[in-house]
Amino acid sequence: MGIFLGMQAPETFVAAAARNPVCNLQLMVGTTDIPDWCFLEVYGKEGKNCFTESPLADTLTQFYQKSPISHISKVKTPTLFLLGAKDLRVPVSNGLQYARALKERGVDTKIIVFPEDIHGLDKPQSDFESFLNIGVWFKKYMSK
Repeated sequence: MGIFLGMQAPETFVAAAARNPVCNLQLMVGTTDIPDWCFLEVYGKEGKNCFTESPLADTLTQFYQKSPISHISKVKTPTLFLLGAKDLRVPVSNGLQYARALKERGVDTKIIVFPEDIHGLDKPQSDFESFLNIGVWFKKYMSK
């Protein structure tokens, strides 16, 4: 979740790129293939003892509060999202929700979904296209 440093210092970064980012643990816990990881992110080592397949409302609230999406109003950095449509680790809905929220707030946002790729975006064509697009994205904002 460190990728969203732009929310900590919104005037510091001119552009950002995120490959399959964790944006909303509340959304992710019910859709990921590693729900136990979400508990570890929120509760640290104690997450092992708290893990359940059906978290209570209070737990889901804590998940949201510990997620980058809860700080979306602070983000001003133009962001490129590169998402694998077949990602089971961080389902595509996580990045889409965050990107749409940024767009709604007037932040320049671009979404590229790789329909046949998973979390690693490791198909050669996806890897090539993602890094090419990252270069173009940063060049656009670095030259301003």
